[in-house]
Amino acid sequence: MSTQKEKPMIAIPRRRAAARFALLPLVAALAGCGGTPAPAVAPQEQARQTLDQALAAWAEGKTVDAVKAGSPSILVEDPQWKKGVALKKFEVRGEGKPSGAERVFTVKLTLSDSGKEKTQEVDYKVGTSPIFTVFRSMF
Repeated sequence: MSTQKEKPMIAIPRRRAAARFALLPLVAALAGCGGTPAPAVAPQEQARQTLDQALAAWAEGKTVDAVKAGSPSILVEDPQWKKGVALKKFEVRGEGKPSGAERVFTVKLTLSDSGKEKTQEVDYKVGTSPIFTVFRSMF
């Protein structure tokens, strides 16, 4: 009889412990009802400097890889730059609009491709944390 009395005593605390552990995710979820805060938007001045530095490097004839290897390192994604199209000049319009953790700038580009000059207005998404990024918006 002593073994039968001991088993229920051991099983009850295990069930309680299991129930408590099962409730932990629920308690954790309720504690974090507010969710994670939105990421901080890239500071306007720092984002603008990053964009200016990247586009000035393109206008100087530097490659995307050279800008990435520079100091500070800027990760750039622009298909025309990668293709070798020359940037003659650029004009950043406005102060940039917040978009998540990035800032979106509209830029007027004057490009030269195979001797033909053309202008385009494009958007660049610029990030400053944790790394500097300049991505041409495709949409």
